[in-house]
Amino acid sequence: MSVLLRSVLPSLPRLQLVRPFHVASQNAFTSVSGARRLRGSFSIFLPKVSCFFPFVKSLNILLFKKIFVGYPSFEDEGIQLSRASISYWLRGIHLPLGSLNPFSPEPSPELSYVIGSVLSDGNVNVHEYHREILLSVTDKDFASEFSRCLGKILGRHEPYKVRWSEKRGRWIVQGSSVLLYKFLNCNWFNLRKWIEHCAKCESAFLRAFYDGEGSICGKSLTIYNTNREMLLYIQDLLWHADVETTQLHLNTKAGTRLMDSKNGRTYIRRKDCYAFRVRAQGLRRFAERIGFTIARKQVRLLDAVG
Repeated sequence: MSVLLRSVLPSLPRLQLVRPFHVASQNAFTSVSGARRLRGSFSIFLPKVSCFFPFVKSLNILLFKKIFVGYPSFEDEGIQLSRASISYWLRGIHLPLGSLNPFSPEPSPELSYVIGSVLSDGNVNVHEYHREILLSVTDKDFASEFSRCLGKILGRHEPYKVRWSEKRGRWIVQGSSVLLYKFLNCNWFNLRKWIEHCAKCESAFLRAFYDGEGSICGKSLTIYNTNREMLLYIQDLLWHADVETTQLHLNTKAGTRLMDSKNGRTYIRRKDCYAFRVRAQGLRRFAERIGFTIARKQVRLLDAVG
């Protein structure tokens, strides 16, 4: 394969090559697991530079490599890469990723908001060949902001559709991206680099997390979650924003009953739930630096501030 690339690209500089990675050709695919079934799939060697080909300049090479490394060589299966395909890619006529939603993990408030939403009320799913990023909530303004941010980081011209589910009684936003799925489907601790990139990113993350897990009643702004380490991290971010909080405490123990006031169903908590609240003197700073996307919560916050 290295000889083939040299013959097609005589001007290509001599590069030190590392492990092979796999990528689909102009045919579209919706999952990594489906890549092996595509015609025109190939195996090339990934160089230790981010500008090997023009079509990978904007991609995060490490993430790209992480997704596609590990598949058997397509050369061993008798599949060859044509010179025409290489020519199309270099001239920008076709992209090897096909219709795969592009994603470059550049730090931004929008990416931080998506991370905060997924870690609170959202989730990432595998549905057949799709890798989905999903948010299902009762507040449309929350879903709309998530849709806007998700669309922006995936390079869409318009936000994702916000649809109402009569069965669930919730607003749903559903996007699909194998690259973003791989990025988000990890230990949240590994996402701190993007969350802590700047003050705006930290605020966007906190706003999303409070949109999902925060509750305000009178002057009591409380956040709940079963992940104790996550709440300790939230406290640390609030401290950076000069927002004072109470000590983290166990709110409810695993095994206790919870009744949903909307459908009347009773649930058994499977995990301990922890909580802390923002002190009264920190409410104004919270409103100024973080706030809520959800209008009804923001109104209560402003009333509490006075």
